[in-house]
Amino acid sequence: MKTIIKILASVFFGILYINFASAQDESEQDLGEIAQQVSNPASGLTLLFVKNELLYFDDESISDNPQNSTILQPVIVAPLLGGKYNLISRTTLQHLSVPFSANPEDPFDRTNGFGDMNLFALIAPAPKEGGGLISGFGPTFTFPTASDDVLGSGKFTMGPAGLLFYQAPDYGSFSISSFNIGLIAQTWWTIGGDSDRSSVTNSSFQYIINYRATPTWQIGMRPTVSVDWEAESGNKLEIPVGIGAGSLFLLGNTPIQWFIEGEYYVERQNDFGSGWAIIASLNIALPSLF
Repeated sequence: MKTIIKILASVFFGILYINFASAQDESEQDLGEIAQQVSNPASGLTLLFVKNELLYFDDESISDNPQNSTILQPVIVAPLLGGKYNLISRTTLQHLSVPFSANPEDPFDRTNGFGDMNLFALIAPAPKEGGGLISGFGPTFTFPTASDDVLGSGKFTMGPAGLLFYQAPDYGSFSISSFNIGLIAQTWWTIGGDSDRSSVTNSSFQYIINYRATPTWQIGMRPTVSVDWEAESGNKLEIPVGIGAGSLFLLGNTPIQWFIEGEYYVERQNDFGSGWAIIASLNIALPSLF
């Protein structure tokens, strides 16, 4: 198995090398413009976002038994009012492997399966050339699609979502004009689901701080703060900070942005709180559906 993994990894990185070389035919400035569109959560691009996160808990009983989550998030954009606005739909599908079990005889047995599905739709003005500030608002929903009780809430939830994003018009300078800065906020309340499961009232706040070192390279962080409003004191809030880097390349004619980040939780839940995580992601630009 290890030999197969090494072979596949060699083939993968060989393909990346070939396509990095072919990407030199594109000017760095052109790639930089594409990179900015892919980085903008309110851009008009159709995207496929893929992320894998390895999370280690701050608890002695499971500190060496991490959680792994793989997220697939298609982003579909439909123009409105002659292209002045965009309707942006983000659907999050996730596969989880957690060091917990619903079996009371072995509560720390590993559980694998699908988690709940999230959908949020934002209406935002079409991005302007040259960067600047953009905002968007809309509803967000969570559907109880988890394949096991420990992998989801068992509840239908909904609430408001909002986006505020400043797109850097420049790069390489040590001023605000070289930073992509943003916030994606979502809050959910229970509207239905399994009556035997506890009600859900929670929020997430993803903050984005990325420095544009070159037209394509970014250095920064994009962690997500989570709040469980129904939890007891000491278990409500988790705040990660991080540092990472990424760039954009062409796979054939397809732009792909990669980003690798390490995160550390400066505020965590008392019971099985998150400790630190390693995250790798790809953002793949696809042909528009509209």
